[in-house]
Amino acid sequence: MKIDREAFSAFQLEMREREYCPATVAKYGKVVGELLAFAGGEVTDKATLVAFKESLVAQNKAAGTVNGALAAVNTFLGFCGYRE
Repeated sequence: MKIDREAFSAFQLEMREREYCPATVAKYGKVVGELLAFAGGEVTDKATLVAFKESLVAQNKAAGTVNGALAAVNTFLGFCGYRE
């Protein structure tokens, strides 16, 4: 599955169908939306993911905030079929 806005929409629907907590759906949606905006709508390589993480750190976000964002991204990537 491509890592793009279409996958993002499917991911949000899946979270709602699995009855994720509304706060989790909102948080994950915000983070994945930020990732896709950062990547210009589609993630095409690992370097983009690393650059996104570095951009979060450069914004002086707390370690817990960065880790939470990475958890959201990893869940989305897993949904898209990418495991690492």
